[in-house]
Parts: sequence; structure tokens; C-alpha cells
Amino acid sequence: MLKYVTSSVAALAVALVSISAAAAVTGGGVDGDAHPYVGALLVDGSVECSGVLVAPAVWATAGHCGAAGTRVAVSFDATLTAGSGFLGGTLVVDQTRGADLAVVLLDAPAQVAPARLPAADSVGSIGKGALVTTVGYGYSARASDGSFVYDGLRHVASSPVAKVSKSMLSLSTLTAGPCLGDSGGPQLLGSTVVSLTSSGSKDCAGKAEGYRLDTPAARAFLSRFVALP
Repeated sequence: MLKYVTSSVAALAVALVSISAAAAVTGGGVDGDAHPYVGALLVDGSVECSGVLVAPAVWATAGHCGAAGTRVAVSFDATLTAGSGFLGGTLVVDQTRGADLAVVLLDAPAQVAPARLPAADSVGSIGKGALVTTVGYGYSARASDGSFVYDGLRHVASSPVAKVSKSMLSLSTLTAGPCLGDSGGPQLLGSTVVSLTSSGSKDCAGKAEGYRLDTPAARAFLSRFVALP
């Protein structure tokens, strides 16, 4: 599983943070306001993961991003600073064996339009080589000493599909894509979330795995909180 981003939001107000243990969307660019429904997950004031709004008050992320019942905060700001706005919420984790899925039930609806969820069994038809878009917060460039730099910005990259398995969407990240620290960030086709970043190569130059949201198991969990297509 991916290690979590642990950069203090307060520290972002004064400096970039360089940590050798993690990385995020690399080889892409700054997202800005292109995907406003993608947010950052904070636990005890530290950025832990990324995720995506799938209903006005339901935000999906990876199941390994925190313990069930944890009180968390979500920000949709494209640039995280000490003055960023946050919504509180409670983490609900899918306990199904093999699952890597959770939702944050927000205390109030977010003021952005949600992304779309995929239809049942639709991700299996995505062909090898098709490009999907990954969005997330975290470490996005290498420093001169080889460590990864965290800048607090929402980043975006496109990666080709390498394989589609029963529960995972595998991506080639040789040139761009998610890596350590990007847990829970979405893989998108247009505005449809096909999977959520689950694991990846430590050097961000190999592959990454996204947990599919169109499977019976994922849909059974999500249907408890949101209407499905």
C-alpha cells in the first residue's frame, strides 16, 4: 500500500517540504481548477491522502488512508496553505476482504459539483493503452539530493492503461502518473471516476494500481452512501 503524505499544512505557508519517503503525481502538471471535485484528506492537521467528491456530502478515498470512525478534514483548495478552507467529516472504511475503499461523510455539502461514478462493469472494457487522468496532492518533483518535493498543489497527469484485472486498473507510470503519497486520488475518463489510486512503484517510474469502482464489491459499499448509475 502507498505510504501517506505527512506534510504539515502550517509548514506549507512558509516553505516547500522535501521528504525522501514519498511522491505524488509526477511527470504531469499543476491542475489548478480543472478538477475541483478532487480534494486532500487531512488527519490531525497533516495531509494524508487525496480523494474525490462523489455526492454533495460524500467523498471517496482509499481504504488504507485512515481508521474507520476517524474524524478528518477535506480541502478542495487547488493550493493548500495554512489559510485553506476545510470541511469536517467522518471516515467510513470498507471492511470487505481485499477492498481498498473508504468514504468521508462530510458534515456539510461541498460547494463543488461531484464527479461521476462508473456504470457497473464498465471499466473492464477500457483497452490497453487507453489514457486515463490521475489527479492528486503531494510530492511532484525530485530535488537535487534525490528526495521528492512537496508543494501543496493539486497535480494532474495522464497515464496509459497497462492491464485491467478483476478489481484493479493497472497503469504504466514510466513517464507520468501517481505514486507514493497519492493514495485515494482518482483515475478519470472525462469526469467519471474509474478507480482510486491504491499502490505504485516507489520510484514513480514503473506502474501504479487503481482500485476499480465499477465492481460488485465496490458498488455494494458505495451504494450505502450514494445513488449509483
